[in-house]
Amino acid sequence: MQSIFKEMLNELDKMLKGYRYYTMERTHARQVMDYGIILSERENSDMDIVVPATIFHDVGRYIGLPNHREVDFDTLSSILKKFRYADNQIHSVQGCIRTHSINSKQKPSTIEQKVVFDSDNLTLITPFGTTRWFFMAEEWGGVTNIKDAIENLAAIYQKIDEKEFFYTDTARKIANKNTFFRTYIEDLTQEVNKFKL
Repeated sequence: MQSIFKEMLNELDKMLKGYRYYTMERTHARQVMDYGIILSERENSDMDIVVPATIFHDVGRYIGLPNHREVDFDTLSSILKKFRYADNQIHSVQGCIRTHSINSKQKPSTIEQKVVFDSDNLTLITPFGTTRWFFMAEEWGGVTNIKDAIENLAAIYQKIDEKEFFYTDTARKIANKNTFFRTYIEDLTQEVNKFKL
């Protein structure tokens, strides 16, 4: 199955060609996939659903949809049929994509949806994921100044620290061991205030 996942990453590469943030988004997809594999193994979820959902979770953004979480079945089907996915599997992957974001209207209910949500959001507390957050803040939410971007990220970090953010025990354990995000916002805020940015 690992070779199929590699082929899926190659398929994502084709979709990202010409996308302004190609390298960053490919790296993000790979990071989310890596977390997806770890969480799937520990939480006993269906990796055949989780991995394609982690690879293609932001595909709506790359094809220009206003709400990147709402990838239609036909678009997803055209991708996953190449890998011999049945309609019921494609619907499961689609459900994971619909619920992967902190801004999703629908909350994760299946273990696969919870694993994909946690995998994507664990990246927020990594140095790369935090950098991506600031890089994309304007495109995602119209945030154009650093103080607002810091406040938005600090609010998410607070939820994570209160242990009410992640759905799986494995994600909570990973977040609990992470020291980076606990001091980052505090240090960054001090620098911003010092230099009056």
